[in-house]
Amino acid sequence: MTKLTLAELIKEKLGIADLPAEDQEHILSRVEEQILRRATLDILEALPTDERVELEALISGSNDETIIRFLREKLNLSLEEKVEQATREYLDDLIG
Repeated sequence: MTKLTLAELIKEKLGIADLPAEDQEHILSRVEEQILRRATLDILEALPTDERVELEALISGSNDETIIRFLREKLNLSLEEKVEQATREYLDDLIG
């Protein structure tokens, strides 16, 4: 699912499609921040302690591609899937 598709899903679920574009962008920005925070926490919780240490070392000295490759290998799913899952869970928690 692309970022645009996720944005549309969020707009639909929150019922904000009729708001002015500036208000939509503000709400989307806040929701996306919460979703990324949730996805990050989920990822960290899914990693064993030794792999968290390895990830911290990668974050300190590697490029994004190396970090993404490490997470894909360790989590057996794409980051896009993790973000999509976090989005759906966040929206379900938010609106029930």
